[in-house]
Amino acid sequence: MDQIERARKIVSIVSVQNRYSFADREWDYVVDYCERHGIAFIPWFPLASGRVANMLLEGIANNHQKTPKQVALAWLLKRSPIMLPIPGTSSIEHLEENVQAASLRLTDEEYRELTRLRLLSETSCLIAAVCWLASLIESSANPRRRCRTGTPQHPRPRSGRHGEPSWFDFPARDFPKWVNGFAAR
Repeated sequence: MDQIERARKIVSIVSVQNRYSFADREWDYVVDYCERHGIAFIPWFPLASGRVANMLLEGIANNHQKTPKQVALAWLLKRSPIMLPIPGTSSIEHLEENVQAASLRLTDEEYRELTRLRLLSETSCLIAAVCWLASLIESSANPRRRCRTGTPQHPRPRSGRHGEPSWFDFPARDFPKWVNGFAAR
């Protein structure tokens, strides 16, 4: 918000764009700030969701005979009156599908259920991170152990920034794949 406030001292700010979706709400506080100050918020990558989020979207979409993407857009529109989602489209049919999301009215219960997903995903990610670190410690004793994704958790040493071996290059890069393997358990 400091950047927005500094910019507002120089020019009139009419909109802010940040990565944001019902499942990725790192910038909730910026949406709230924009709402308080009458600044439009344009969510970048507004249809992003993970596996659990997509399952929840599908369930609500089936209840309304809509698509999961329409439900995700409807959540954004209900989240704040300053929300201006601009999802990408590659066809007239896709554009029409996106526009129909504006007529979808989520119930308060559905909205809360989608909103709660953030807490669940943050908790799951924390649990996955702890398990991942535990597996690194365990792999020190057994370098041939492999995680569910089939990638080695303890690869051969790589050169670090100053030429020293870096045992964490591969696992850190592979963490998202590992989390998906963990979530599938």
